[in-house]
Amino acid sequence: MTNMETNVTRISPAMKERFGLEAEFFHDFIDSVWQQRVHPEDRERFMEDMASTLRGVQQYHKCACRVRDAKDEYVPVRSRGGLCRGRDGEMDVFFGYIIEQVKIAE
Repeated sequence: MTNMETNVTRISPAMKERFGLEAEFFHDFIDSVWQQRVHPEDRERFMEDMASTLRGVQQYHKCACRVRDAKDEYVPVRSRGGLCRGRDGEMDVFFGYIIEQVKIAE
């Protein structure tokens, strides 16, 4: 969850552990931390999807990509998110979650 006024993001303890992140609170998380973990081939698409959501072009961020985990291996994830606006209509909070995609044995 990101406070849009301060640009401070809080991640869950599980996300911190799974992706080997050093803290639960980050300033400028998407640009300074998460973007660097997204696979280079997926990065532009991920960032454009985020930007489209923040510009209001689309209501929700929905993107599948590969992200580097705590073992420094790329794992497939789906990220979803959206904006909550305050009473004045300004962006207040960006909320999101990540679902790790797992292959099911056939």
